[in-house]
Amino acid sequence: MEIGEARRIATKIYVGLARVLKFPSFIQFEPSKKCNLQCEMCEYNKISGGKVMNFKEFKPIFKDIIKANPLSKIFPKIMLFDITGIGEGLMNPDFLKILRYMKSKGVTITFATNATLLTKSNSKMLIENNIDIVFLSIDGATKKTYEKIRKGAKFDHIKKKIKEFSLLKRQLKKNKPKLMIRFLASSFNIEEMPLMVDLAEEIGVQGISITNMNTAPGEEYLKADKKRFDELVNIVKKKAKEKNIQLDVGFTKRRPITACKRALNSMYVSCEGFVLPCCFINQGGRYEEITKKYNFGNVNKINIKDIWNSQKYKKFRNQIRKGIAPPVCQGCYLFYPIKK
Repeated sequence: MEIGEARRIATKIYVGLARVLKFPSFIQFEPSKKCNLQCEMCEYNKISGGKVMNFKEFKPIFKDIIKANPLSKIFPKIMLFDITGIGEGLMNPDFLKILRYMKSKGVTITFATNATLLTKSNSKMLIENNIDIVFLSIDGATKKTYEKIRKGAKFDHIKKKIKEFSLLKRQLKKNKPKLMIRFLASSFNIEEMPLMVDLAEEIGVQGISITNMNTAPGEEYLKADKKRFDELVNIVKKKAKEKNIQLDVGFTKRRPITACKRALNSMYVSCEGFVLPCCFINQGGRYEEITKKYNFGNVNKINIKDIWNSQKYKKFRNQIRKGIAPPVCQGCYLFYPIKK
């Protein structure tokens, strides 16, 4: 089964579970607003940054989530946590402690990293604790393109780190974590999409996730040409199949907002504890402003299940189902409203 088809099936399951259980089984946590890079397209360059969610803050929130979902004790793997935000998770001193604690409860964990801070020690911890998927943010298949986008990172350095991670997995005879390149297509790198398959094979990565970049107002120059993107996706699909590299391509065109399931089956918790409908909010500009203006509550003050079942959050989800774009979603690059 292709990754895209598996994701669609999983999404339907998670939407159904959220309605039945009155609480989502998919939660995203932002572990850090710190980053060691200054990437060309990233909203991080426009925020104050500096905050991390420490273990003391995280633990009671996580306990509330487990308590809110009755399946967590029967089938904990159904609980999916993506520990990714606007910053680099490995810059949070408690990041590995948080992951280790979560894994001790049997849940499923994914996260994204720029890979610059991977070491033999933290790689071994991720492998031995069976973290499920690590997404590697790599936006270029050549040194010139990669370093132009990922300012502050060195292409040869991250290739070396990922190769060492892959080798360590083999030495420890482990299948996890699955390593996936996360490639954000832009006007800077779109022509290197087919080369990403060669890079994945070279550094021992199992798959590639490709998304056409969302751009904030005033940054439309970063957007990849849609027609060319579609042409290259077809080339990448053929090449990935030949090299046995798994491929996941995000939405290639905007859809009616009724097709947005992320708003119905998950929630995003910022490192300050604010609840938002999804992670895409931090990618379209004005992240700090939107977080303060449109959050559904703060988990440090209100129980997370009460936030999900609040009238404000219920109204939001009902608007999505009716095809109305709530204010927080009106700049979304994935979905468009069909009603006002």
